Amino acid sequence: MAKAGQRGRGQRTTLDAKFHDRLRSPPLLFGPSAGCALLRPLSPNEAALTYRSACSTSQSMAPVHGRRPTRGSGSLSRVHRSPLPAVRRRCFCTGLASAFFAPRSANALEERVLESVRSPYNHIVVAERGTLRTMYFVVDGVHYIESRWDRRYPRSLDLDYTRTMMAGYLVNPRATKILMIGFGGGQISNYLFDRFDGLEVDAVDIDAEVVRLARQYFGVPKDPRYRTHVADGRLFVERTPAEPQWDMVILDAFRGVFVPFHLKTVEYYEALKARLRPGGVVVANLHSLTEMYKHDRNTFAEVFPHGYCFRSENGRQSTLVASVDPQPVGAYAMRAAARELRPRFDFDLEGLAARWMLENDWDRTASVLRDDFPPGKTPQGAERHNLSCVEHDCPYRTDR
Repeated sequence: MAKAGQRGRGQRTTLDAKFHDRLRSPPLLFGPSAGCALLRPLSPNEAALTYRSACSTSQSMAPVHGRRPTRGSGSLSRVHRSPLPAVRRRCFCTGLASAFFAPRSANALEERVLESVRSPYNHIVVAERGTLRTMYFVVDGVHYIESRWDRRYPRSLDLDYTRTMMAGYLVNPRATKILMIGFGGGQISNYLFDRFDGLEVDAVDIDAEVVRLARQYFGVPKDPRYRTHVADGRLFVERTPAEPQWDMVILDAFRGVFVPFHLKTVEYYEALKARLRPGGVVVANLHSLTEMYKHDRNTFAEVFPHGYCFRSENGRQSTLVASVDPQPVGAYAMRAAARELRPRFDFDLEGLAARWMLENDWDRTASVLRDDFPPGKTPQGAERHNLSCVEHDCPYRTDR
């Protein structure tokens, strides 16, 4: 599921170098944190997103722009939304606003809606513009990117953060069986299944409509080694025997801007750890600009002996690779893995290895996340967190 920048905003965020030759005189812009310069030009569309992503919120990412289906038009049109009530926004680069925004044709924003479905869990829209096909989750009228597939390059990863999540192979280059929690359009698991002979995939999503739409519109292969499961990601794991099952678990179970709380706790990570093979890793997509990042990092550190964080190309998101191996993996080993795996990937894997962050970028005193329901009550807790986010369910709880 794609969370590029602030998870859609009705904007396009294709970052692969193969598109750069089509940009005419784009501005060079600063990244989302002070002193972090992006070393390549951005399109006007990326520039707008970069500016917006520099504005963090005290609780969550408050959507500013979204898309809403135009009734009867079969397209998505851009609408403006004010920040969410009671959410304070801290903008770090207000003075640079004029440099980040550029005029854009209204026609460039139009998309053709292929299907719009409301399930018990999500309002899902699949839309297409040219060869770009996108799955959105609609939350309060705002469309958040869950997955994107560029049919011109069907064997490539279109979104920045999905390429960054390939860092799991830098730590465990021998992974042959993976578990995907949060399916979306299936682009991450599709990519790996296509590039690693004999790979086995178990992809889990609680929403049957998400799985159906992914298979219908996003090129999910029909193969007995590629298994999709309609289930809650926590219950699926806990109902699997607590013995080594997978080499890699990829966590990307976003619903709009948040992950259901029961998929972020010590108890869940302990269940995953018990089912990893020797050398196994958990790969998590994190929003490093949110208030929850420090709690996420400390929760992983509570369970796994080692964690390796990689910053995305645009600097707005992070991929954490948590390993069960008691021996740390160093930079030389990562680079060696990148060189070995170079023929299997169509982007700069050694460049990804260079984005391993050695510094501590979070508050180590922040509390860890623990279940807010008693042992044995996981089905009830999961149902509550999956079906609603109101009042006390919305803030991520900590023991602080």
